[in-house]
Amino acid sequence: RDGRIDMPCDRRSSVPGDLSRRGWELTEAGDADAALACHREATGLPGAGGRTWFHRARSEQRFGHDAAARSSFGRSLAASLPPAEAKEAHFQLGKLQRDAGLLAEAEASYRAVLAIDPLLAGAHILLGVVLRELGRLEESVEAYGE
Repeated sequence: RDGRIDMPCDRRSSVPGDLSRRGWELTEAGDADAALACHREATGLPGAGGRTWFHRARSEQRFGHDAAARSSFGRSLAASLPPAEAKEAHFQLGKLQRDAGLLAEAEASYRAVLAIDPLLAGAHILLGVVLRELGRLEESVEAYGE
């Protein structure tokens, strides 16, 4: 088999959450085309909220569609997410922004993570890395120390 699973996205559904869940199942199965088609369908429906965009972003990120994932994480945050998912969205967005050389944006994303969870060591470390890359060494040392 080629890694595709038998049941593609059920496009007859009009519930974004159902399509989003199916998209994530397909993501877990490694079927990029079907997974991303489900997520596109889900986010195109009325009522698609932050979680629907968040799951689309995670799938796009997993399959290496980094620019699309940055956009979808941004849309998920604009649509509002619960704090735990908002923290994860900001964190993953920061990683994608840094990888793309968008250092000022990555700094803002890591600071947003820390506004939600001030004790998250990984966000302090990555903020420090970004600040160092921006040439702000004193602030970088402070971020590492927090």
